[in-house]
Amino acid sequence: MLDAACGPGTYLAHFGPGSFGLDRDAAVLSAARTRGCEVLQRDLSAAGWSAGLPAFEAVWLCDALVHLPDPGAFLAELRAITPAGTPVAVAEWVLPQRGRLRRALALATPGARAFWAHPEHLHRFTEPDLIGLLDRAGFEPQGRILHSLPAPLRRQPVVSLLAPWLPPRTLLARAR
Repeated sequence: MLDAACGPGTYLAHFGPGSFGLDRDAAVLSAARTRGCEVLQRDLSAAGWSAGLPAFEAVWLCDALVHLPDPGAFLAELRAITPAGTPVAVAEWVLPQRGRLRRALALATPGARAFWAHPEHLHRFTEPDLIGLLDRAGFEPQGRILHSLPAPLRRQPVVSLLAPWLPPRTLLARAR
């Protein structure tokens, strides 16, 4: 499993033997190493970040694309090290397409307002934006997971009815 933009290894620590993380920040990589994670310092926004890496059986991208100046170039390079059929999970804050729903969700979702206003977040993705990026890079969309809202709220009947129109938090894809 590749955890690109792994940060301090929050997820990577749970992926098991053979998992590998990449990040550009030496301090967070140090924290990941204290968790027992295998990590390497790479700037994912620079061409050639994948040089020397093996092919991976699965990829986890959590809050990575929003930080990259050219997420399409990153995904194209990622596709070069992912054999056909490789599953990819992309967890990003996904904005609703409608402005009113976007504002309401920012008020209702814990942490969303601060996330969307953060100066290091270069992109504000909608679901079609992410699907298009993945498709153009050679990844076939496979599904979506709505988990932006706290579990008790997701279980409310009205939220179940609205779920198809709420943005997902994670998109699933496979390398073509």
